[in-house]
Amino acid sequence: MKIGLLYDANNYTYNGNETDYSLLSEITKISNGFKELNYDIDLINGLEELVFKITKYSNKNGAPWDIVMNHISWTRTLQKESVTAFLEFYKIPYIGNSQKALTLCADKYCSKLFAKELGIPVPKYIYQEFPYSYIMDYTHIISELGSPFIIKANGTSGSIGVKKIDNYSEYQKAWKEFSEKWHDGILLEEYIVGTDLTVPVLRNNRRPFALGVVQYKTSNNDSIPFFTRNIKYFEEISCINYENNKICNQVKKYSLKMHKAT
Repeated sequence: MKIGLLYDANNYTYNGNETDYSLLSEITKISNGFKELNYDIDLINGLEELVFKITKYSNKNGAPWDIVMNHISWTRTLQKESVTAFLEFYKIPYIGNSQKALTLCADKYCSKLFAKELGIPVPKYIYQEFPYSYIMDYTHIISELGSPFIIKANGTSGSIGVKKIDNYSEYQKAWKEFSEKWHDGILLEEYIVGTDLTVPVLRNNRRPFALGVVQYKTSNNDSIPFFTRNIKYFEEISCINYENNKICNQVKKYSLKMHKAT
């Protein structure tokens, strides 16, 4: 089997850990893992190279790969949507979310509205639309969401820019940064103390199936109180099965409901 591993390591939003690109360390690990299993791996750097390889191959039957693993950075959601639309148009099998799901997930505010319509609970939130003509009143935010609260860019992923705000000074600084760097809305959410869980869902033209419920911990098996981008991508973490059956069944139910709807 020949696997096309699609990534994007050439585009940046700004310096530091909160950058807009596929991590080459991840790409290397994935590629080496497939090679150890004797798969034929073709690295595809970005949409332009994907288009070039497909059109170059167009005089032959089929496609250049048996399947494409789409690893374009989630933070470049618009480009990732373009990739999935292109793959779907040429009927090339790929691993990853559909164009429809990506379009929805590109907007956290819309995702919340969608989840609420499905009866899935979401944190309390306040949404500020772009352009940002004023800084929202801090006292009003506290009265609605409590303290501390979370601030995040509405249209990014990978925990880029996510911050826990404990006082007005932190809020003022974060709002200024967001208003200058992120132009797709600002989302404020209540801070909920608890465990961050992930539910992988698989679907291959059949009934979707929730594989299980995953909890991330530190390399020392300690809980992570606030899952930042730095912890998620730049520190050693472990991945374990969450074992509370009641909670597992509930979050799997929510995940499958959202998956089927998108």
